[in-house]
Amino acid sequence: MSKRIADHEQRRDALDTSRSFIVQAPAGSGKTTLLIQRYLKLLAIAQQPEEIIAITFTRKAAAEMRNRIMDAFKLATGEMPEQDHEQQLWKIAREASKRDEQEGWQLRNNPGRLRIQTIDSLTSQLVRMMPMLSQSGGALSPTDRAMPLYREAARNTLLEIESRNEWSETVAELLIHLDNNFNKVEELLAGMLGKRDQWLRLIAAGTDQQQRQLLESTLEKLVLDALEQLVKADTNNIIPQLVEQAHFSAQQLQANNKPQQDWSCYLEQTDTPLPVAHEISRWQALAELVLVKSGDTLRKQATITIGFPPDYKEEKKTFMALLDQIRQQPELLHAITQLRKLPAASYSDDDWHLLSALAELLKIATAHLKVIFGERGEVDHIEVALRAHDALGNSDDPTDLALMLDQRIQHLLVDEFQDTSHGQYQLLEKLTAGWQPDDGRTLFCVGDPMQSIYRFREADVGLYLDACVNGIGDIQLQQLSLKVNFRSHHNIVEWVNQAFPACFPAQPDSNLGAVPYSSSVSFVEEGLAGEVSVHPASSASKQEEAQKVVDIIKSTPDELKIAILVRSRSHLEAIIPALRAASIDFRVTETERLNTLPVIGDLCSLVRALHHFGDRVAWMSLLRSPWCGLLLSDLYQLANTIESGPLWPCLESIDTSLLSDDGTQRLTRFNAIISASLQHAGRLTLRESTEAVWLALGGRDSLQSGRDLLAVEVFFSTLESLESAGRIEDPQQFDEALNELYAPADPDAGDHVEILTMHKSKGLEYDCIILPGLGRGPRHASKELLQYLQTRDEHGVESLLMTNIEATGDATSPTSSYIRSINAQRDAFEQQRLLYVATTRAKRRLHLLGHATINTKTGIPNPTRGSLLASLWPAVKQHFGELTADDDDNSIDAWQTPDIKRLPADWKARLPDAISQLPSPASTTLIAQMPEFTWAGELARHVGTVVHGMLEVIANEGVEQWNKERIKASDSLITNWLLSLGCVPHDTAPAVKRVQKALLNTLDDQRGQWILQDHTDAACEFGISVRHENGIRHLIIDRLFTDENGERWIIDYKSGSHHEADTVDAFLESEIERYRDQLYGYWHALKKLDGMPSRLALYFPMLNAWREIPAPE
Repeated sequence: MSKRIADHEQRRDALDTSRSFIVQAPAGSGKTTLLIQRYLKLLAIAQQPEEIIAITFTRKAAAEMRNRIMDAFKLATGEMPEQDHEQQLWKIAREASKRDEQEGWQLRNNPGRLRIQTIDSLTSQLVRMMPMLSQSGGALSPTDRAMPLYREAARNTLLEIESRNEWSETVAELLIHLDNNFNKVEELLAGMLGKRDQWLRLIAAGTDQQQRQLLESTLEKLVLDALEQLVKADTNNIIPQLVEQAHFSAQQLQANNKPQQDWSCYLEQTDTPLPVAHEISRWQALAELVLVKSGDTLRKQATITIGFPPDYKEEKKTFMALLDQIRQQPELLHAITQLRKLPAASYSDDDWHLLSALAELLKIATAHLKVIFGERGEVDHIEVALRAHDALGNSDDPTDLALMLDQRIQHLLVDEFQDTSHGQYQLLEKLTAGWQPDDGRTLFCVGDPMQSIYRFREADVGLYLDACVNGIGDIQLQQLSLKVNFRSHHNIVEWVNQAFPACFPAQPDSNLGAVPYSSSVSFVEEGLAGEVSVHPASSASKQEEAQKVVDIIKSTPDELKIAILVRSRSHLEAIIPALRAASIDFRVTETERLNTLPVIGDLCSLVRALHHFGDRVAWMSLLRSPWCGLLLSDLYQLANTIESGPLWPCLESIDTSLLSDDGTQRLTRFNAIISASLQHAGRLTLRESTEAVWLALGGRDSLQSGRDLLAVEVFFSTLESLESAGRIEDPQQFDEALNELYAPADPDAGDHVEILTMHKSKGLEYDCIILPGLGRGPRHASKELLQYLQTRDEHGVESLLMTNIEATGDATSPTSSYIRSINAQRDAFEQQRLLYVATTRAKRRLHLLGHATINTKTGIPNPTRGSLLASLWPAVKQHFGELTADDDDNSIDAWQTPDIKRLPADWKARLPDAISQLPSPASTTLIAQMPEFTWAGELARHVGTVVHGMLEVIANEGVEQWNKERIKASDSLITNWLLSLGCVPHDTAPAVKRVQKALLNTLDDQRGQWILQDHTDAACEFGISVRHENGIRHLIIDRLFTDENGERWIIDYKSGSHHEADTVDAFLESEIERYRDQLYGYWHALKKLDGMPSRLALYFPMLNAWREIPAPE
């Protein structure tokens, strides 16, 4: 008999296509399966598949959902499966397949009609549909490297101080406020521009006076609500008695010549304060009387310092009795502690003036950024989202696009709804505006508030909690909760059920992001037993913890897949070296930054040294790198001999007798290579010259792994993309670009052990999870120019609180302290949820590693405040009971001299003429795949190269910017390009005509224009490196993009034309056969990269021909 799952009814209700739901789907509960079943159910009743839109947050999730739907269609063609869950999917897919056949949609052959897309893809699509209303003025080219644009806009804003216009005084005020630190203000301002989707809507509305009234109404309401809670909690009428004690204390402070305290105001005012905003200072004075100076605990004694002399024993006894009563009333104590954190109920005129000036400055900076977007022809993803909102208008005044979508969209499904931001939430409100309960349209939101961990992206779990109560817009959502965990073993599920209720808050609070724990029921009880192991330590030694990780891995069966999850990448400092020392292969997933790899650090030194002879640090680093490998003693001798000025060209003439024999040999070889390379300066691109030097020095032979080779290729590709006229114009931009990239995974590593952050592990599962570093505290939050806080009442109505950064050296303002305290609490709750995400990745085994500090007086262990271990302490503290203070040696991890790897002193290049011949990257470091034009003559190859290049130029500039006249006016450009490739001069005229014919054909062809349009994720000459049996293969895809239906296309240009003896069709068929395997290679490479399938096609500009090639099975 089949096993009936515990939440069967909730899963059945979720497939009711006539109702709208919000579904809580905890870890391992089969959320994606439920989404797919709902989608297939909707397809079975849809008029058109496009009326159903499924929104995900990542391309990987969208691809997985699309693939699983297509797999369901395949499943429906066979016999009914034996497994219960597959039987249900089979039945639902059969209904959808029947509808597909009836309507002739042919979804198996046209999966692009399935509207499954990321929210970024959706916003881009909206902007393209209404360029005028979205103010895009045409095609948008989103960039992932927006920080240089932010910094330029910030710099231009601050330079307004020199313009003597209406804004210069505003800029001057901010600079003075921050001690005239131009660089600091520029960085703060640039950082704010990268978050403008969070604050722009908050400062844009209303006049200055209206804004002040709005913000001060929030302050007043905040104070009144807190006072109301205090009065409500004072059930024993303690407050009037505290007023009497405050009056007595104030008298004694004055009588004994003691310093006045906050409650000295009660010396004259002896009445109980009223619960009104202007009395807040008197209420806060009472809090200062009963609480210790710092912290939220009550005083433990009454001394003369606070106005209770030793002779007044009755008064002291009365006061301490009042404190005991407060201590026994948690709600009253909480209300009193909250008083201390409250801001003033209004802004002073000075504070408001500065805040208003800062808001104005942020608007100016935003305007400068828009100008830069127009000049560069590119925008960030935030701008795309903002313009999508403009394209839809608002509920009172919807645009034509909004009205059109209102007719087209019948059903919305939203995945990972707990990670929705305010902007995305508003987009959903606009898309569903006007929907009525009985009009057949439905909204289906699924997610898990216990897994909301992306506050740094403005994800607000409070929106999920509000939607459960108030719905979204006019749509009321019925709540469903899944319970069954199909991932983890019974023992692990039960441990989580016991540990996390005390870790999570007891009651929900949308303003604080407080989410109560929801228990699960395990579906997995058989197989290898589930285990949860706590590994306590009293020492913070990273080396000891790393060795424990190694021991755990060695004791884990080989057939189990292991993941090491860390909160911060810094937690891996000792673990990765320990794994390598133990010869344990591992795969690192977006955990190490590219520029942290030694080989990349050496390459950066090479670029800087060749870029600037005066950079002594870069030249010294280069001399120490594996390619030269001077000993420290030789470096010291060089530094003393060349005490000042550039090292080069002094290195050429230095007396090598001062060096060791080893150093002399190494420096002689180094000097010869550098000198030879500089003779070619200006003839090559920066990538070509740098890579040639690297190869000649032995860079290729110094690599330690296939991972290093992949990292080097990423480095040189980044260098190539940022160089201009053979130089890096903005070294800071280059550094930032490298810092944004992650080191590639080691292609030689197996999949037994994987290392990733807790955030990256979301949605994944492993047999064994190891969580090190749980005892370490979090990083401190950085200050921002503008601090803001949004809250909502029980009806979902928003309120806003805002303040500016404090002046340099000033104490933190009460308003700023309050905002930070709320954000700190939100962060603390999110850290608890992050721990839940990490622990629930485990299927069979879970290992928790952390340290607690032993109190030398009491012998009691205590976790670091703010650490993940502190969150979990009630569930694990018994495991730390046997630790003693003797074990806590407070040891500091010993410095280990790094193992310097270097080439032999007599190393010689395998290609002795590496510098003189200056080999291309493809011929020396990579196995290039270049089937195109190898069968043709030289002229045909040159024509093909230029056609490819010109099509890339047209796509990047925007196809609408090009016409027949501009193509014809490009004669000289095309001629020079052909000559630079080696085209014989007398052949250039016919070659130019062939290139222009190909371009004109493309622009005249509707398909050609579509290919070159600014699609989502569009790229030309897209490079990707894949492991090959003979090394690393570097692939170049001519055109790659995701179309308006969310489907990715791989397109290869073929600029040849048919022979006279062939028909066009015969020629095209022969081309398909010739290049099918090449396109399949592209398909498999991208599929392995992100899991997404693609459609394949050849485009023939000379023939206005297009041929789609079926994807591999």
